[in-house]
Amino acid sequence: QMPQMDGTTATSEIKKLGIPNLPPIIAMTAYAMEEDREKFLSAGMDDYIAKPIKSEVLINKIADKLNLNEKIGYISSTKEGLETRKNTIISDEVLKSMMVFVDKETLIGIFTEFEEETKNQLEEVKRLFTFGDFKNIQSHLHTLKGTAGTLGVEKLESQSRLIESNIKQNNFENITENLNLLYEAFEEFKTNYYLILNNLIYEKSFSS
Repeated sequence: QMPQMDGTTATSEIKKLGIPNLPPIIAMTAYAMEEDREKFLSAGMDDYIAKPIKSEVLINKIADKLNLNEKIGYISSTKEGLETRKNTIISDEVLKSMMVFVDKETLIGIFTEFEEETKNQLEEVKRLFTFGDFKNIQSHLHTLKGTAGTLGVEKLESQSRLIESNIKQNNFENITENLNLLYEAFEEFKTNYYLILNNLIYEKSFSS
């Protein structure tokens, strides 16, 4: 959905440049049908990942393309696993997978930046709500859902996903209550994420 040139066209144009040692090009897409996979590969892409992007899937894909030995586990997609994720501030599995590849300062920086971006997004959501601009609210929540999901910020992800889905279906019955729950989930994240990160970093240092 990029303007003027989509991903497959951009890939074709990049390939025409004949760049030596060109890194692999991997599509990130909401489409995961077999025919879509063939479309991406025929356009010159090296692989694809289906959305929603999870950090452990992304890391494993990169590790595979770089022939690295590090592989990390997948978060459970069972019904019980999904229910647990809905009540988790930050996934331990995602954090541990990220710590394989980034240091303490980088990890904290990633979540600090996420906090600031989310604060700005939710302030805009509140402003848009006063005008009943649900189309743009949905757009902000779609972005928040994706970023939160990648970082394992699961309560924020699940609540964003719920509201976005309801807006898509023109279901506004509990919109105020659900938005308040979203804001509460963000406040809970803000209050706890630094302690969660430091506890995990301490555990890793102690176990090493």
